[in-house]
Amino acid sequence: MRIMVRTLRGDWVALDVDGATTTVAQVKGMVMARERIAVAMQRLFFAGRCLDDDHSTLADYGVRHDSVVFLSLRLATDAYHRRGEGNQEEAGVAARAPQDPVTAAG
Repeated sequence: MRIMVRTLRGDWVALDVDGATTTVAQVKGMVMARERIAVAMQRLFFAGRCLDDDHSTLADYGVRHDSVVFLSLRLATDAYHRRGEGNQEEAGVAARAPQDPVTAAG
């Protein structure tokens, strides 16, 4: 079957999949191959639901032939909170040093 993935740029990516056996992780891999977006940064949505279980199949989420799946990007802070390990710098979020207060010129 074919599904359509709507990218952030508004482009459409057609993917040929087997809905009964293709997992969310496999779809993310296909999107990575076509759009060069890391799997860990992808969030896929269908019918208002986040396809957040990478081991579930498209059929588990009710995705059928010609369904539209929307692609969004995970924020770096999402990756940090989701992993729940290490410090912010390890998760790709640089910690900022405190800055001097800014005063308005008068």
